[in-house]
Amino acid sequence: MKNFKKCAAFLMCTFVFINTAFSNLHTVYAENKSVTNNTASDTANQPETSSTEAESQTATANTTIPTVPSTWPAPPNVNSGSAVLIEATTGTVLYDKNSHERNYPASITKIMTALLGIENCNMDDVITFSHNAVYSINPFEDAHISLDVGEQLTVDQTLHAILMKSANEASYGMAEYVSGSLESFTDLMNKRAKELGALDTHFTNASGLEDENHYTTAYDMAMIGRQCFKSDKFMSIISLPTTYTIPATNMKSESRFFYNRYKLLPGREKEYAYSLGGKPGWTTVSGNTLVSFAEKDGMKLIVCVMKSTLTDIYDDTVNLFEYGFNNYKCINIAQNETQYTVPQATFFNTTSDLFEHTNIDLSIDSSSYIVLPNNVDFSAATSSISYNTESVDEQSETQKIATINYTYEGANVGSTDLILTNSKPGIFTFNNKDGEASSDDTGITNKSYLQINIKLIILLVIILVFLIFILTYNFVLINKKRKIKRRKHNKKRHNYYN
Repeated sequence: MKNFKKCAAFLMCTFVFINTAFSNLHTVYAENKSVTNNTASDTANQPETSSTEAESQTATANTTIPTVPSTWPAPPNVNSGSAVLIEATTGTVLYDKNSHERNYPASITKIMTALLGIENCNMDDVITFSHNAVYSINPFEDAHISLDVGEQLTVDQTLHAILMKSANEASYGMAEYVSGSLESFTDLMNKRAKELGALDTHFTNASGLEDENHYTTAYDMAMIGRQCFKSDKFMSIISLPTTYTIPATNMKSESRFFYNRYKLLPGREKEYAYSLGGKPGWTTVSGNTLVSFAEKDGMKLIVCVMKSTLTDIYDDTVNLFEYGFNNYKCINIAQNETQYTVPQATFFNTTSDLFEHTNIDLSIDSSSYIVLPNNVDFSAATSSISYNTESVDEQSETQKIATINYTYEGANVGSTDLILTNSKPGIFTFNNKDGEASSDDTGITNKSYLQINIKLIILLVIILVFLIFILTYNFVLINKKRKIKRRKHNKKRHNYYN
């Protein structure tokens, strides 16, 4: 009986061990033990958490105003009243001149209008322009493409009119199409601006018409530009150096032709080799405004200048781009990070078909990088880690379980995610009797699937082994008792006859 109790206790301990091991593998995101910090002291200030794309992939609104360390490379002279230079992927601020000062944006407002059109519409959708949209402009002062009431354009055509021609009535029509009314659309603009990291922005219209309650900052427009940089459609429009044509519509028999007003594109008067396009704006109150995009050797930069002149917006923009490209570098985090030990779980890591989906891998996002001055090494950046406490979908192949944030001299310079690649039960297909998968009237193939639960298999194997052990133990015990009984019986017989 004592031996039986010992076996039962052994079985229970084994089950608890297996259950705990698997639980730890699937909940590593919630425990600090999943990553071993080799440095005892990590006293970095907690920087802002970067966004995952997710997504719809969006940045979280900042709660602190980013700063540029005074020890960073000396910046160029900038004549514009307000300007900012940021690295688009990390959001690192490389230059700042009054970038959090409220200003009237003028037509760079249309960057947000176009972005919301791209995010909420299909390019082939048709917009019918209303009386309110068509008559929202002053035809002698405002930019427009002479749309008529009831005229129809596709969303794609309307986006080109907004970003290339800066057409005000096209912006109004896009707002009505997306949200039903201009008022509802401006609510959406303000909500989205906060989601993208804007700190001090309030829109009251879709085109940038002067309004004392319609304002933003250079920093906020650059943060909105970060999301635009991720949109292939947006970037393809603002970078188009040739004339765009809207063919005859339901109301006009002639085609419309217009070109991009941005002057840093190839073949234009201020051509810049690394330019990817931009959006200018101007009113008598705002002065000249400009948001620009450029890329060189994998580094993506955004410049926003406000309260400027027609000459200075482009000169300042080019000077800031050159300053960024010449004085800063991108450093891949996965290739340089040594502060953290990321264990590789090799439990049941085998080439067997039965277990081929049970590998669990914890790794650093290989595409992430930080931005530092050219003379600064990766080791100079300070890191801190924050764990994902939200529920994780175990059915997902990859999960973000933590974020490592990096700062240098108090400035945020980038972040990366710790990615857990989960195992999934293997799925095996069974054909029908004739060896072919069957299909119904819809033509959809019907297949049967068997999901292998590794944890359950292990438990069943342990139980089976235990049962075999018990049966064997009882069999041996019974035979032993029989032998003893037979021995005693034979001994009695022997004594009786002797």
